[in-house]
Amino acid sequence: MPCQQPPRLCRAAAVALLALVGGCNTYLDGAENRTPGELTDDVAIHSILKTRLLRDPDVGGIRVNVEVEKGVVRLYGYVRSEAERDRAQTLAAQTRGVQRVENRLQVKP
Repeated sequence: MPCQQPPRLCRAAAVALLALVGGCNTYLDGAENRTPGELTDDVAIHSILKTRLLRDPDVGGIRVNVEVEKGVVRLYGYVRSEAERDRAQTLAAQTRGVQRVENRLQVKP
């Protein structure tokens, strides 16, 4: 879903979305290496995936942190079981726009 508007408008839209989603530092740290469209796509992936993680009854989504850069999702934090870790991985992999998932979740029962 690349942005079809002028770059400044796309960048402004991405920054506005960041303020709503939270975690601005995560996105802005690597923003200079991404096009406005890539940044917008990453914000959308983050928002959708985090919502899915929070709503899933088998995942403690509040403990799962998500970073996205150019469609690559990094999951980190703590989960209670391997099943929960696997479920978070599956949700990430099934999210539209995700190219690859790096699962760094640690199991702490």
